[in-house]
Formats: sequence, structure tokens, C-alpha cells
Amino acid sequence: MNEWLIQQGVANPQMGLFLGLGIGLFIMVIVAMLLSRRSAVLETRLSDREQHYSEQIEKLEQAETRLAENFERLAGRIFQDRSEKLSDLNTKQLDGLLKPLSDKLTEFRSTVETAHRLETAQHQVMKEKIGDLEKLNERLHEDATNLSRALTSNVKAQGNWGEQQLERLLELAGLQKDVEYSTQVSVTTESGQRLQPDLVLHLPEGKSIVL
Repeated sequence: MNEWLIQQGVANPQMGLFLGLGIGLFIMVIVAMLLSRRSAVLETRLSDREQHYSEQIEKLEQAETRLAENFERLAGRIFQDRSEKLSDLNTKQLDGLLKPLSDKLTEFRSTVETAHRLETAQHQVMKEKIGDLEKLNERLHEDATNLSRALTSNVKAQGNWGEQQLERLLELAGLQKDVEYSTQVSVTTESGQRLQPDLVLHLPEGKSIVL
């Protein structure tokens, strides 16, 4: 990176340190934006799923209520219209008449409980993902601090260690090598000068940042 800065006309080591620090901080801003966007997407998905399962549970509870009301009306009609015949029915016949309705109520209750368990599990998974992103953000902050110290300590410390930390920083942010960034590539400037920067960060719309 130092050789590239010198080729770009930054011959003053002090100026090179500040420029290197600026580049590192700029990358941190981009990475923080990417993390913020991913966290927002996860939170939106979590909210949508919570609303979806809440609506499903509400519908199931309403259906169970309607079924119970229908059962009460049906039982009333049976006892009203067939009061004399019911006295002749034995216990087994009565159970056979009511069992299908009881099974239906049990099935609806099981469906509601399953939906609730699924909602709880999905909610926990999304919380864990958001927690992982928060931990990753803390690690990136630590790496940024170490990078700033390396860039302001001495010229030699900016070399291989700085390049390795930059690449590690991008990997921790979830960026893919040779897709969202490249290392040790050849670049030709508008004046025809051929350079080999340490890293090229690929931005949307075909834009790039050469480091």
C-alpha cells in the first residue's frame, strides 16, 4: 500500500499515514452501512413473521370458538328434538355421536399449539441472527481501532499487517473475495500507468475503490 501511495505522489510519510487512515475509516463506514442494512432486513422479516403467525393463531382461535358454538347449538337441537330417543341410547351410542366433534376440537387446539411453538422457534432464530450481527459489529470496531493504531505507529507496520487486517475486515463483514472485492490485481490509470494495488473494493453500479 505504501508503494502505491508513493506512486500516486504521496511522498511525505506523514501524509501517507493520514491518507491510509482515511481509507481505512472510509471502508469501515461502508461495512457499517452494509451491516445496518442486513440488520434492518432481518428485523423486518422478524416483524412480518410475528404478524403472520399472530393472524394465523387468531383465525384458528376464532374457528375453534365457532366450532364450540356450533356444537352447543347442535347438542341443544339434539336434546330438544330427540329427548325421548336419547333416553334409550346407551353410553356407547352417545359417545359415537359426540366423538367426531370432540376430535375436531382436539385437532384445532393442536394446530393452534403447533403454530405457537413454530412462531416461538422462528422468533428465537431471528434474535440469534441479530445478536450475531451485533457481535460482528463489535469485532469490526476492535479491528478498526487496531488498524488505526497500525496506520499511525510507523511506516513498516502499515505493510503486510495492514493488508491482512483489511482483508479480514471485509471477510468478517460477509463480503466475498473476487466477487465484492479483489486483491493483488493490475490496474491501468487513465494516463496509461500500470499499478498493482493491494485491494480493490467493488461497489454497486460497476464502481470500484482502489486501495
